[in-house]
This record gives sequence, structure tokens and C-alpha cells, in this order.
Amino acid sequence: MKRVQPILLPSFLVLTISFMLAMCKRYRPDDDIAKYQLMSAGGICSGTVVSGKYISDVPLASENSVSVRINVTKVGQYTITSTKLNGIQFSATGRFSSTGMQNVILHGTGKPVTKGIFTFNTSGCDFDIMVGEKSVDYAVYTVAETDLICQQPALHGKFVKGIPLSTEDRLTFNIHVVAPGAYIIYTNNVNGINFSANGTFTTTGDQTVILHGTGTPADAGNFSFDLHAGNGTCSFKMTCGS
Repeated sequence: MKRVQPILLPSFLVLTISFMLAMCKRYRPDDDIAKYQLMSAGGICSGTVVSGKYISDVPLASENSVSVRINVTKVGQYTITSTKLNGIQFSATGRFSSTGMQNVILHGTGKPVTKGIFTFNTSGCDFDIMVGEKSVDYAVYTVAETDLICQQPALHGKFVKGIPLSTEDRLTFNIHVVAPGAYIIYTNNVNGINFSANGTFTTTGDQTVILHGTGTPADAGNFSFDLHAGNGTCSFKMTCGS
């Protein structure tokens, strides 16, 4: 008696594989990619709305965004990313469920490096972001003086005609800080040299500030300098050797 070879299983496998291949071909991932165009005029994005404040050295927050106008011709997934400039960038991802004109919000990330106007490009059109300068909270402080004469300045180092000042050549002053913040203290340029210091007072009260000297004394003798500290000014004398 001859044995009949089963043909049902191979046929079923062939049909199953053919069906799966057909389904894979029918539902390719590329089929869910949207088609769209950002509206523009002369290369400038049309209907752009910039939200939030942009300040140098201040990280962007949720309110920092740009709304762009888009004409969607095919539904599907989208990813829109701008160029990265001055430390920040704008992007959005999602899915268009309908065609036609729509607004998309690009959210900003990063931290602006410096102030200025920066032009970003996204999908073929440009928009501008203006970055402002970070405001500075200046300290309130006074320097001890009597009749505009600085009290108790201390000179350190050697001040000699024709020899450039080094890091050892400096000037110290006692400052009374009323309110913390940034400070800039400096002298005028006399006999080819000057002194200056800048930084931030983090606490109030009496503090010592070191002003570093720069330049090269042009002559030997006694010289008078004006010290500018906050809104006050006082003077002191120093001697340069020969």
C-alpha cells in the first residue's frame, strides 16, 4: 500500500508567508510619514509667533516656543527641528491626523550664550529670535574716606620705574557692603599704571577687596590716584622708586 504524502501543511505555510509578506508590504512604516510644507514668503516663515523671553546665560523654559504655520498634504508622523544657534534649538514631534493648514508649536531647548538677533532655519524657512542681555544686580557698598581721602589703603609689592607690575603688586581696601551683588572697583591711570577689581559680594558687612595693578611705572616719585568704588570716589598716594 502506497503512503500518501501530506500536502496540506506545506501549502498552509506558503499561504501564511505570502499573506504576511503582503501585509508587511501594505503597511510599511514609511506609509505613516506625513507630508507637509511650512508656509513662507521670500524664505521667511509666515505666521510665526515667538513666545517667551530669551536672555543670555538663562536656560530656556516651557514658555520659550515658536508657533509655525504648516500646510499638511498627507497625514502621518512628523518631526520638525530647527538649526542650532547660540546654544539653543527648537523642535516638535507628533502626528498629523488631518490635512490642511495647521499650527505647530516648536519648543525651545538649551541656554543662549550671548545677546543678539539670531536667524533659525527649519524645513526651508527662517525665523528670528532676539536674545537680550542678562541684567546684573549691583552691590551697594562704601569705602572708608575722610574729606575724599581714602582711609587705610595698603600697597603690596615693589613699584619701580621701568619695571612692569606683577601679580604681587596690588592694593587692598576695606569695603563696607550694604547689599550683596556685583562690584567693579578701579583707579584712574597714573604714571602708566592702574589698579582694578571686580566680582560679587555675597554677604554684607566689612570686607577686604584686592585690586591688582597693571602697567609699567613711567617715572619715579609720588603720585595721587583716584579710587572709584560704587558711587563714591576717594584718593590715595603711592611712591614709585627709581
